[in-house]
Amino acid sequence: MTDAKTTVKEYLSKNGFPFEMRVAKQFRQAGFETYQSMLYKDVESGKDREIDVAAYYVRNYSDVQFSFKVIIECKHAKTPWILFTGENKGFSELNVHQLYCSNYAGGKILEALGRHLEWRNAFVIDKRSAYGITETSNGPIEDEGRNSYKALKTLLHALQHENVVEQTHPKQFEIFIPIIAVQGKLFECYLSDSNEEVINEIDEGQLLYKSNISPGVFPIVNVVAEQKVPALAKKIFDDLHRIYEDHYSDIGYFISNYPSAIVAF
Repeated sequence: MTDAKTTVKEYLSKNGFPFEMRVAKQFRQAGFETYQSMLYKDVESGKDREIDVAAYYVRNYSDVQFSFKVIIECKHAKTPWILFTGENKGFSELNVHQLYCSNYAGGKILEALGRHLEWRNAFVIDKRSAYGITETSNGPIEDEGRNSYKALKTLLHALQHENVVEQTHPKQFEIFIPIIAVQGKLFECYLSDSNEEVINEIDEGQLLYKSNISPGVFPIVNVVAEQKVPALAKKIFDDLHRIYEDHYSDIGYFISNYPSAIVAF
C-alpha cells in the first residue's frame, strides 16, 4: 500500500467514515431506503448541517404517503460512553405520539394507533430508560461529554427542522425515529437499592429527552453500539412493516375519515 493510500486509510478510520458507511449499509440490508450526509438547516445558526444517515420506510395509499424516517448520527468513540439509567419518573405514562416527533398528520395517526398495545411497544428496547448521556475523557475535563452532547444536539436540531420544514408531498404522514450509533464501548450506570453504583457494559439503550422540542413531545433517542446496529435496524423495520400490514385497514379508515388531519400541517 502506498504511503498516500495508507494516510487516507488511517484518516478515514480515525474519523469514523467507514462506520457511517457500514451503518447505512446495515439499514439498507434491513429493508430501508438509505441516504448519507443528508442536509438540514440548523434552527439556531440558520446554517446547513449534516445528518450522517437517513433511512426511510415509505408506503402509499393512492395519493397519500405514509413515511417513517430514521435519522442516525454516527460517532467514533475513542473512550467509553455512559448512559445514566433508571430515573425517568413521571414519564412512563407518556403516549406514543408524545415520544416520537412527527408532522401534524403523523402525530394524529400516532395518537390513533397508540391505542393498540403492540404499537405502544414498537421500537421499545426492553431496558431501563436513560435520563442522561456522557462520555469519559482522557483529556481536559471540559472535553468530557462533548461528542455525546454534540450528537444529541445534532439529532434534536434535525428533528426541529423536520417539524417545521415545508412538506414536498401534499398529503404526507411523517414520523421520525432518532438514533445515535456508537463505534466503541457503551455502559450504563445507576444506583442499586443499597445506593451503590452499578456499572454494566451494554450494547443498546434509550434516552428520554426531558424537554419538549415540539409541543407535548419528549423524544426517545435510541443509543446503540456498533455490534447491535444490524439487529436494531431489523427490529425497527420489522416493527414498522408488521404495524403497517396489521393496521392497513385502520390507517386507510383514518385517512378517508379525517382528511383535515392530512392537509392541515
